[in-house]
Amino acid sequence: MIYRVTQREADNLEPPTSANSTWSGCEQGCLTSGLIMENRIVSPQESVEIRYNPRFGRFLKLFLTINTHEKLFPKECRTCGRKFTSLTNYLWSTVAKGHCLEDAEPVMRRPYTMSYRHCACGNTLILTLTEEIYPSLRDLWTVLRQEAERTGRPLNDVVSEFADQWQLFMVRRGRVSGPGE
Repeated sequence: MIYRVTQREADNLEPPTSANSTWSGCEQGCLTSGLIMENRIVSPQESVEIRYNPRFGRFLKLFLTINTHEKLFPKECRTCGRKFTSLTNYLWSTVAKGHCLEDAEPVMRRPYTMSYRHCACGNTLILTLTEEIYPSLRDLWTVLRQEAERTGRPLNDVVSEFADQWQLFMVRRGRVSGPGE
């Protein structure tokens, strides 16, 4: 279930306290994913209705705190040399790869997530998130799994939904700068 939320309401996103709760002030609606809405690209400054799943709200806000984390940025594409100065710049300037977020905790034996995106040159970039960088990483994956179970959807679909909302949230809330700025 997705809730329609305005940008003003998104500033105060908090998840419902139970699976049967509804989020006051929001009406149900379908997700418009990513930065392409109504067959056009939406600029970060454009005023549009944004739809977030409120169960993701706390995690989306936490990404703002790592927007310029020194262990992540600046990041450089090894193929073309393009530099990304922040998470917002990285998300705005790259394209999500099919399975854009992967929980690698079972392999790494600690909270560890890899984000896969394509640079404009076509090279696949990997952003690695650990609990040191993003302290609620394990909680994020727990909520994603619970949302998949609650809605009866495959985990990959819920992860894609989160990734779309993550990108849109960061581009709308973070400072977008040009390449290398």
